[in-house]
Amino acid sequence: MSQPSPSQNNAPASKSTKKLPPNVRVMIGIVASPTLLVIAFCVYALLYGNWQDPGVGGIIFSLLGVFAYYLVIFGRLPRWFNFK
Repeated sequence: MSQPSPSQNNAPASKSTKKLPPNVRVMIGIVASPTLLVIAFCVYALLYGNWQDPGVGGIIFSLLGVFAYYLVIFGRLPRWFNFK
């Protein structure tokens, strides 16, 4: 009887991360493009203006924009965003 070689037993589990299709990534980028202005306003207000100008809504909107562009650039959800 033949036994499987040790390299077959110790093979690392392949992580098949499913990426978003390019057309979905482009659509997310187009929809999320106004957040770039809010992000720029927040950075400008923090560096040169009154740091209280952006408000909570602007900060939340900026974080959503950063998340959307993460999806556009990498094409997948972050590893910590694991739900089943």
